[in-house]
Amino acid sequence: MRRLLSLYLLLLAAMPAIAQSTKIVTTKIDRDSIMMGEEIKVQVTVEATPQDLVVFPIQQAMGALEVIEDYPVDTIRKNDKLQLFKQYGITQFDSGNYYIPRLKIIFNSKELFTDSLLVKVREVQTDTTVQKMFPIKADIDNDYERPFNYYALLILLLWIPLGILFWWLSRKRTRKTYEQTLPAYEWTKYRLENLAESGLAEDREWKEYYTELTYVVRRYIDTKVYGQALESTTDQLIENIESETAAKGVSITDKTKDRLQVLLKKADLIKFAGMTGDGISAKEDRQTANDIIYNIHQVLPPPSEEELLQDVKYRKSQDRKRKVRKVLMYIAGVILGLAIAVAAWIVFVGYENVKDQILGNQLREYYEGTRYISSYGVPEVTLTTPEILERRENLPMSAQFKQATTSLDGFALNSMDDDLFMTLITFQIKGEGLKEGEQLPKEVITEPIYKSFEDQGATNILMLDEPAERNGIKGLKLEGTFDYDGKQYEYEGYLFANGASIQQVIIGHVKDETAETDKQYGRLLQEQIIASMQLKQPQPEVKEKAE
Repeated sequence: MRRLLSLYLLLLAAMPAIAQSTKIVTTKIDRDSIMMGEEIKVQVTVEATPQDLVVFPIQQAMGALEVIEDYPVDTIRKNDKLQLFKQYGITQFDSGNYYIPRLKIIFNSKELFTDSLLVKVREVQTDTTVQKMFPIKADIDNDYERPFNYYALLILLLWIPLGILFWWLSRKRTRKTYEQTLPAYEWTKYRLENLAESGLAEDREWKEYYTELTYVVRRYIDTKVYGQALESTTDQLIENIESETAAKGVSITDKTKDRLQVLLKKADLIKFAGMTGDGISAKEDRQTANDIIYNIHQVLPPPSEEELLQDVKYRKSQDRKRKVRKVLMYIAGVILGLAIAVAAWIVFVGYENVKDQILGNQLREYYEGTRYISSYGVPEVTLTTPEILERRENLPMSAQFKQATTSLDGFALNSMDDDLFMTLITFQIKGEGLKEGEQLPKEVITEPIYKSFEDQGATNILMLDEPAERNGIKGLKLEGTFDYDGKQYEYEGYLFANGASIQQVIIGHVKDETAETDKQYGRLLQEQIIASMQLKQPQPEVKEKAE
């Protein structure tokens, strides 16, 4: 009984080792002893299949050891198996012996653990008797100049027109009052009526009353008769009004001139000599001013019909110009605002992103969009693409090629007119096909594809080839460039032969213009599609036995 119990315990102790061997997780380090501050690379290797989900941990530290570099996962494919390699760069700045703890790895729904390894960190030995001491070195001149911040300058320059636009839109607009739109004679009657209703005479404000009264009279004479009436003295006004009216071919009566002179001199005495007035004379003087203006208005020649038409046309023209100028200013303001918004958008987001958002970028839309997994043809080719490939019956093929095939399935995404195009063809060739280990001659593959590009209008075609293998099926890889419709395209093609079954995939895209690798959407799409390609070998025919 004791012997059986011992065997049972030994079996239990061996079970973890047996379980670990089914899912191989190996851990190794490039060296087990370092100086303080040196890097040790820890490599974790996991064997899996393409369907397995493997998640490596993100580590800031491994026990007392500091992680200074987290390297990306590398993959090697061996037939239907994958080997995933994950490396961590670690170090320690204190001497001693340290253990790398076990790391947890998610494998589908299970948890796997790495091995714990010992690392020795040694001190850096220095001998001051051997190593000479040197004085502190002098400062080294640095010719580096800090680059000019053009973004800040651009933002500043954009704020200047924005401020001008804000000032122009927010400033007060001076609108013409009612009296400013009146002709000269109508204006005088309007101002005299306002003077009568102002209450200045009742309040015995004689200086203000006669100042307004003489201003109305002088303003009318200044507008219609003598252009300096507002600046002239009373004597100068009376003297010049006679010569001005004579020059116009009209004359003012002596009575009107005398009444004008008396009114102006009385107003001068009240304004400058302190003379007082009374309500009755104030009313009479206002009526006198009205009569003087009426008499002058009567003797002045009325404007001709032509002058009136010109005046009306001029006013309409001016109004039209003001409206057009106002509309143009608002349009300019809107355009300036949009320009500032777009410029700020470019500064903060980047020119390429703005251009793609406004003008569109088919390759970027494909790259950032949804992926679809589908299988095509016989034997099947499985691909992950941004769109499902459509079956095509009229793919460009030579007559000689069609005669050599028994069955053919063609699929395509877009055409050479688009930024991304793709063709997938599976077919069976007549006869027994290739023997095991035999490959198609290169010229049999390259010449039809070259001719197909030429027939579609491609020029300057460059085609390179090299052997390829996928899912245990050997074939040929083609890659190169060509020009089409003023653009340069890059393409990559694969052709695999297994017996009489042929599987062909060609992917092309417009050459990426940017030097930033993370924005070369055509190259990234092509790499993703090629990496997802899975080939299914043709099933051998089973012959029925004759009875």
